[in-house]
Amino acid sequence: MRSWLGDLVKDVLYAARSLRGNLALLQPMTQQDQFDAGISEERLVEVLWMILRESLAICSIGLIVGLPLSIRRPALRMSRGAV
Repeated sequence: MRSWLGDLVKDVLYAARSLRGNLALLQPMTQQDQFDAGISEERLVEVLWMILRESLAICSIGLIVGLPLSIRRPALRMSRGAV
């Protein structure tokens, strides 16, 4: 199947260049390949957003829990007489 598709791409490139010689066709691809590439980028963005959202949640929980504890801990040490 790929052999006739490769021949078709070569024929299309030849026809395009014969119409306009300086036409740049850098990455010719089928509509299916374009669709697959677009879908994969969309999935990547969705996955990255999920990872960033979870990381932000974990960092927020760490700050909410850690900041008050870190502020309170020196006060406990000073009340006990330890420095």
